[in-house]
Amino acid sequence: MNRATTLFNFLPFCQNIYDLAKQLKFYNRKDFEQTDNASGDWPGLRTDELRTSAPFLYLHIATLLEQSRLINLNDYENICMYCHLRLLEDKDNDWAHYDASDTAIIYLSKTNFSSGTDFYDAEDKIIASTKFIQGTCVFFEQGLKHASVGNHGTSIDDGRMTINVFMMKKK
Repeated sequence: MNRATTLFNFLPFCQNIYDLAKQLKFYNRKDFEQTDNASGDWPGLRTDELRTSAPFLYLHIATLLEQSRLINLNDYENICMYCHLRLLEDKDNDWAHYDASDTAIIYLSKTNFSSGTDFYDAEDKIIASTKFIQGTCVFFEQGLKHASVGNHGTSIDDGRMTINVFMMKKK
């Protein structure tokens, strides 16, 4: 059974971090692949990896994850973090999928109860949902099917912004 946990009030000073995150450079998938030499399939816009584009934020989030006892950093060989922006126009480009890692999604932008994350069983039935509440962290283990729901807004100032953390376990 793959585990999912939601921690409310996970991110202190969330509004301040959100305001700072909006100043980072966001890329569409095509431009991201050219600048970062990384690939992947995702809707919306994404920053460079926070380890290089915002190292203090990267360390802050890693510390909070460790202190929350959600993870033990020593269990992972690589942890990648990005700020991710999804807008209303991305709604039809999203899909239920599996991540190849344990994942944490931290909701940065303003609370929107029409948005969040859904989790699915093998028959694609929703088995759990979380609402998009600013400062909340949703952690789930590799192998849990999920999808963003309620992408919203038309710009960086009112869109669905998250910090996505992908944690690859040591072999």
